[in-house]
Amino acid sequence: MQVLDLGLINHTTSGLSKGLQWGFVNMAEGSFKGLQAATVNYNPGDFEGVQIGWVNHTASGDGLQLGFVNYAKKIHGIQIGFVNIISQDGFLPVFPIVNWSF
Repeated sequence: MQVLDLGLINHTTSGLSKGLQWGFVNMAEGSFKGLQAATVNYNPGDFEGVQIGWVNHTASGDGLQLGFVNYAKKIHGIQIGFVNIISQDGFLPVFPIVNWSF
């Protein structure tokens, strides 16, 4: 599914969504490739691309998380923010300013 999701609360369900989610809260339940920009970005599945927001969350990611609090269970990429958490295979499980896993 190609996505241009603009609004206050944006939500995509199953399958792969590609494109842009821009709003106050973004949630992609399936896989997402592209850019999520919001106060809160939440993706319990696979994410590939860039998340920009106050709080960014993904289960499995490939790309960049830029925000105040960044969480990834597993990521192949970089987190830049005040609190950066990578549960598996990160530089450190929790690290301020920048954290990464390659």
